[in-house]
Amino acid sequence: MFPSLTHAPSALAVGMLAGALLAVPSGCGNPADSVETMPQILVRALALAEAGDPAAWELCLQLESGEGRGMCQVDASRLLPDRAAACESIGRDHWRNECWFEFAEDLAELKRWEEAISACRSADSYEADCARHLWWTSLQAGTSEAGVRARLLEAFPAHAAQIERAEQDYRALLAEMERPGWTPPGSPSTAPTGAAADWERRFRDADALDLTTCAGDATCVAAAKKVFEERWKRALERNDEARAALCDGGGSTGARLRSNGHPALEQSLATLRAATCAPPG
Repeated sequence: MFPSLTHAPSALAVGMLAGALLAVPSGCGNPADSVETMPQILVRALALAEAGDPAAWELCLQLESGEGRGMCQVDASRLLPDRAAACESIGRDHWRNECWFEFAEDLAELKRWEEAISACRSADSYEADCARHLWWTSLQAGTSEAGVRARLLEAFPAHAAQIERAEQDYRALLAEMERPGWTPPGSPSTAPTGAAADWERRFRDADALDLTTCAGDATCVAAAKKVFEERWKRALERNDEARAALCDGGGSTGARLRSNGHPALEQSLATLRAATCAPPG
């Protein structure tokens, strides 16, 4: 059982759009072909953002106002020193809300709860799902102390039902995902220690999962699989568009959800798709 959260086009859509635009013909030799087109600017901006270059933001601003510009700004905003100002400057409501939503999630990952709550309040029409995501993040991180839950309920009284449903979904997911060798993240009695914990931290900090570093070490491979499966579940939380992308094969195109041909991750992909994606018809 996976939670179904819908609010806005996901970050996965950015990569999918970029892949489509890479196929745009560059021209047939006319002098005007040397002038960079809007799709080409977008692709270059997304590449800079993926490389962690803040110059991506300025390229985003060269784009005509529209969906591409909004997605670009959301992706590049995380690289700016004043991310809040960047989010607020986005012209399209749903992309501005998505920017605040993602900012809140990142702050929650750092356990900066008051700042995360403040960002969530700026997410406007996505506030309810954002509040739910904050509690989900807390549960995943094993920081579900009563104080965080109480603070969320105080900050978002109108969304108490969504926060409660997040916990129900999370507990149901844990029950479904239980299997030999898998334990709830952050469980005090079963949290990984030693080499397993070290590998998990290393993989969580990496964009792409490179299992060549494991050199066949079973503990390393198991840690990579666990992180990969967590990323899949996180992507599923985004919206129906993200779910469709994962089920149609898009889940293996982004760096953070790429198997890189490793049998262990290929097996995880097959298992996750079988558990997540309804058969056609």
